[in-house]
This record gives sequence, C-alpha cells and structure tokens, in this order.
Amino acid sequence: MEQPASDSNNYRLIRLPNNLVVMCVQDVGAKTSAAALSVNVGSNMDPVELQGLAHLLEHMLPRGTERFPDVDEYQSYISHHTGNCNASTNFSRTRFYFGIPSDAFEGALDRFASFLVSPLFSRDCVDHELSTVDSEFKGFLNSDSWRLQHLESKLSDHNHPHSKFMPGNMDSLQQSAKDHGLDLQEELIKFYNKYYSSDIMKLIVCGNHALDQLVEWTVSKFSAIKSKGDNVQRDLGHPVSAEFLGKVIYYETVDDKGVMIMRFPIPSVSAMYRSYPFYYINHFIAHKGPGSITSYLKRQGWATGMVVSTNFGKDDGFCEFSITIKVTQNGLRHYEDILRVVFAYVRMLVSGGPQEWVHHELSSQLQLRFDSKKKSKAVSQALSYMYLIFNKYVAPEHILSKGSLCDTFNYDAILHCLGFINPVATKSNSTPDHDAPALEHTLLKLNDNFEVWYRNDGLSRKAIGKITLSINVPNISSSPQNYIMGLLYCDMLKSKLINDLNSAEHAGLKFGVDAAESTIEVHVEGSSNKLVGLLMTIVEEAKAFKVTDAQLSASDKYALCLQIEGESNPMFMAMHINKLFHEMQQQLVEMTDEEFEDRMESFACIFEDQNAGVEGGKHKGRVHSIVSALGDCKQQIDIVQSVTRCQLVAFWNKYFLPSAASEYTRIDVQVWSAKAWKPTESEFKNYSAKTLALFGCLHSEGFNALDIGKVDEFITASIAAHKELPENSEDAESLVAELKSASLPASGAKYTEGESAKHGLYTGIALKLAIKDHKTFGNYAPISRTDFAAIGMAQTPDGLWLVTDYQKFQAT
Repeated sequence: MEQPASDSNNYRLIRLPNNLVVMCVQDVGAKTSAAALSVNVGSNMDPVELQGLAHLLEHMLPRGTERFPDVDEYQSYISHHTGNCNASTNFSRTRFYFGIPSDAFEGALDRFASFLVSPLFSRDCVDHELSTVDSEFKGFLNSDSWRLQHLESKLSDHNHPHSKFMPGNMDSLQQSAKDHGLDLQEELIKFYNKYYSSDIMKLIVCGNHALDQLVEWTVSKFSAIKSKGDNVQRDLGHPVSAEFLGKVIYYETVDDKGVMIMRFPIPSVSAMYRSYPFYYINHFIAHKGPGSITSYLKRQGWATGMVVSTNFGKDDGFCEFSITIKVTQNGLRHYEDILRVVFAYVRMLVSGGPQEWVHHELSSQLQLRFDSKKKSKAVSQALSYMYLIFNKYVAPEHILSKGSLCDTFNYDAILHCLGFINPVATKSNSTPDHDAPALEHTLLKLNDNFEVWYRNDGLSRKAIGKITLSINVPNISSSPQNYIMGLLYCDMLKSKLINDLNSAEHAGLKFGVDAAESTIEVHVEGSSNKLVGLLMTIVEEAKAFKVTDAQLSASDKYALCLQIEGESNPMFMAMHINKLFHEMQQQLVEMTDEEFEDRMESFACIFEDQNAGVEGGKHKGRVHSIVSALGDCKQQIDIVQSVTRCQLVAFWNKYFLPSAASEYTRIDVQVWSAKAWKPTESEFKNYSAKTLALFGCLHSEGFNALDIGKVDEFITASIAAHKELPENSEDAESLVAELKSASLPASGAKYTEGESAKHGLYTGIALKLAIKDHKTFGNYAPISRTDFAAIGMAQTPDGLWLVTDYQKFQAT
C-alpha cells in the first residue's frame, strides 16, 4: 500500500464473508484506539413523506440492542472509560465512530457492532430521539452555513433526492407520519431492514494491537451484519439542472458579512484521482500573489479574501466547484464586475493552455507534503481513512495516497474541467435581499453618558434575547500592560460571577465579561424577562468588586510559548532556546538607539503587510492574542513603536534571561523519539543537561559504544582547561574526534574511519554549547516546597526537573 515515508503504521485491507470491507490499522505507539463505520446511504433515501428519517435512524441505533438492552449501555461504556463517540448523517452517508483507551477497545467494539447487528428500536426511545433531532434543527436556524445548505436543496431539481430536507424536525417526521397514517417506529425498522446492508458499509479499526488481533475482532463481531445487497438509487444525474443555471440569488444572512458564492455543477471526477485536474485549476484561481484574482479584488477594495473548493462528497454521480469571495459592501455593489474578472481570468487559463511544468511543481509539493505527513489521533485517522476508502475507483494500493498525490499530467482533462467554469453557472450573494425589509436597529435612548439600541432578530420564535453592555474604557488599549490588566480584571470578575450566579446558569441564563479594543463588554443571554435583572446584578457585582492578592496569584498566567521540532534530541534543542534568550539580550544591549529604531520601523512595515493579508473570515477580535486585540493596525503599530530599547531590555532581563531573570519561570515539555536514544532515570539524575544533549547527538550519529561518563569527564576537563572550540570546521572535527577517542569504554574499542566520517553538524554545535557557552546556562534554582520525586520526576545535577515515570506523573 502506497503510504507516506513518515508513516510507521501497519495496514491490512480485508473483506468479510458478508461483503463488508474493513481496513485494520496498527499504530504501535498509540495510547487510544478508534473505530469508524460508514453506511453508503443518507437523506437521499428518505421517503418524501418522512424527510429526516435517516437522521432519526442514526440517533436510534445505539439506543439498546438484543445483547445490550440498556438504552445507555454504548455511550455509558465509552464515557466510563474516558472515551468519546459521535455520529452524523449527510446526503449519501451515515457514519458512526468512537475513540477509547486501548485497554477498553474490545468491549467498545462489542457494543459498537451490536447496534448494527440487532438494534431494538424501543418506542420510548423514538419519542426521545425525535426531540433531540428537533433540537438540532432549531440549533441550525442561526447558522449561515446550514441556511445556505438548505437554500441549495430548495434550488435543486425537485425530483432529485438532493432537494430533500436532510435534518428533519417534528413537522417533517412526527406530524407528517400522523398526516399520512404511518407508524414512525415501523418506518424506522423498514428503512434499517432495506438499506443497512453490509454490502454498502466500510469499517475502519485503529489501535496499537497486532493486526491479527484486529482482524480477529472484526471478523468475529461484524460478520453478523446482514448482507442485503445495494438497494440505494445511484447515478441520478446532477441536482442542478439547466433551468437553475445562470441565476443570481440574494439571501439574507445572520451575520453582517458579505459573501459572494459562485457554484458550478460538474460531473464526477472521482475516477481522475491520480491526475486531479481541479487541483491545478484551484491553484491558479485561489492564488493570492501579484496578478491573481484575489490581489486585484483587494486593490479595488471589493474583497478581503477568496476560497476555492471542489466538493467530491455529494454523491458518486455529481460534484461541484465553488468560488467563495468575502466581499466588502463596495464589492457587493460591484458583483457584476467581480464576475467579469473571474471569467476573464478563466479565459486566460484556457487560452494559455495547461502548463506541464506547473503540474510537475505542484506534484512535487504534494509528494513532499505526503511524505512528511504527521500522524493524527486515532479518531481523526479513522475518519480520514473512511473518506479515502469509499471511492469505488481507487485501487487498494492507492487508498492512503488518494487525494494527496497528483503524478499524472492530463492536458485534456484540465481543459475539459475549465470548460465548466462559465457564465451560465449558478451564483449566490449572501447579503440582505435588496427587496426584503431590513432588520433595523432602533435607538431607544441617547444622552451624554450612554446610548441604548434595540433590534428584533426576526428569527427566534421564543422569548429569548441578548443584551450587550459596552462600557467605554479608552485606556485599556493604550499599552500592552493595560490590556493585560483588563484581561486579568475580566477573568477574575468572571470567576467570582460564576461562583455567585451559579443558579442563573442552571436556569438557562448565560453571561460573560470580556475586554475588547477600548471597552469592557458584559453579555447576558436567555429568557427575555430575566435579562435586565441579571444584567443589573452583574453591574452591581462589578461596582463592588475588588481584586485581592489571593485572586491575583490564582489568576491565569500569560506565557511565551516556543515549539521546536527537529531531528536531534530535546535536551539539545532546549540548550538552543537558552542560547537564543541570551543572544537576544546581548543584541538588545549592544544595539544603538538608531539601530533599534530602524528594527522597529522594519517590524512595523512587516506587521502592516501581514495585517493587510489577513482574510476577512478570520474573525477579528476572536483571536486570543494581545496584538490582535489592541485595536486597528495603526493603533497596534503606534503602541509597538512607543516601546524603547531600555524598556525592552528591562523586560527581557526580568522574565526571559535564564541566568539573571528575577521572575524567570519556565516549563519544558520534551517529546523523545521512540527510535532514538533516551537517557535512563539514573543518567538523568547523574549527568548535566549539556552532557545528555551531547551524548544524544553522538548516539544519533552512530557512535553507540561511547561511555557517557567519559563524555561528561571530557566536558568537565575541557571547561576547566578553558578549551575553546575553534570556528574552523577542520579544527572542530579534530576536537570532536578527540572527544570520541577520550569517551571510548575501558575495553579499548576503537571507532573506525567510517564512523569518524559520520560526524555531523549536531555534535559540533552541542560540543560548542557545552564547552564554550556553558556560562550562558546557569543552574536551575531548586524548588524544595514540592516533592517532585514522589510524582515520577528526577533532577539533573544542574537542577533541571524532568518527568521520568510518565505513568506515575499522569496519575497525579
């Protein structure tokens, strides 16, 4: 099976006697296991008079089986073992999945398989799950993405299954069943008996168990699912027929954000997964550099960003290509000009013809990305494999690489696909309908101290409301320190409110206190007749609130986080962080004021460019970072440029310089490769961090026979002799060779010239850090008030505490 170079998993693809296809995945290092099963049927087979039936069935299946009759058995077992489970239904797929610690995996598989083999369909559960489905539907009402999806279904061919009401609610299920004289429980059983066939199911099981064990479990537990053939109607054509093309649709959004969506129906291209023509097309249309559509639209002030996608997941028989442009208000007025720009660009691609050299570059990038793909958690792996395994055109050996590699250049296919991007395709602007009455804001009161606005959202059928009180605090964004103080104040006030107003939360009321650009905002939400009282209570609490030293010490801390990944050992990388902090302080001290001002000016230019490139959909204000919360770009730059060199040096010395910082607090999280050398607990306790780092580098370069004690002696003697590591590479290699000779075990073994030639960059750098720069790394201050040794930790001679017994540490 074609798999990434970085992928250490083992795979086995099998077909059970009942025709169920299973992929077993062994992830040796995983602590959790997962399973995902998908049935190739969804709302497409809902009866017209019971729309949402497939979704209701998804909720019903896990609620009691012949072997495990308790309705909560499956979910209780998963929860009891700290796992998680979920399910979903779309147009043509229904999927069930769970993740759980590996020692409880077999029991979870028993319960998982059981509800697919012999579900009970309790009548009491039908009513309960019907209410759950209806609640989910109500939750969709304020979701722009769902509203757009529902609009798409209504604009489809009414004779096509895609036009059905996928989620279902009380009206489409319970009321419709009564109107047509149908028994909902019986209809669920009929749907299950007809469509839930092993022939159209795919199963993924992932765990650290041996492949033979995974196969044995799947065969014994899932072979009982009945084979009923494939009764699902397929290849029904595209739901967007000619009568729906070439239209402009205006629809009203919940959010006040302008979006222009161009949708182009295309035939299925699933069989072309190795040439992937739309990847080539997406690359050009979604490009953001000079000469691109995005660049031009931004210069015109018409858009803030663009996303291009190809939806392969609708069904085997049709796909969709879409261009989503995040438009400004000016862009909405110029939507016809935006259309002209897009189609002119497509015509340019057609006239120039597909370029093979571009394809080769894209193919190389995909190959590199595929080979360096990082391993995800068990549940994520199972779901991603589930998506890959369902394409009927994909050869078994290409299941893992499907959609990730594009090694075949198909000139004709690219031109053919470009032909579908033409002006007769559907277009949608998500903006308030020009002909629809706007939901206006009404000013209720205005004076020198405050103003009150009201708006009826026009959506909620219940007496539910929301009040936002914005208190003007202009100094909160005048400096980073003031903003941090504002965050701390809000965090501590919220902590007190949660304690004092716990009963309000139980009554369904929600509240929050947040620091914004120049305000502190108080939010209350819930039953309308309770909101004013809750808001006044919070205001009175805020007025009386005083911060105590105990609250301040218990409040959230803010930290600088660095994440470094590399081929060398974590000790070596930690030494680099120390060196970085030290050199940063030296540069600041030695820098002239003029040089500092030039650096800050350069930083301001870079920051301004990055800020201008942020797309409108990135939710400004929701990103929890100090910089993004300090106001607009100009205000942020003004704050940064007001910082002096002396202020920055003092700040750095106080918090970040290991050898001198008065408030230096640091936590290192080290992840050691299972394939590399790792110190034993005894070595952790007896040797300094620099010795461990250097020995790890030697070990990784093939010198496995060296004595770590002698490496430590060499470092100690070299420091005492004030030995310097020359900058010249030949002299450096000579000193490294001296280290290796001095570190051989007492047996007198010698390393060969071949091994000597293996000397690489890491050992030389580690030796320099250990000898020349050793004074940079002062001893870590010992902390005596906590018995770290009792919780699975050990201390190095230079005072560094490390977790050596992860199981004991995790249990605390």
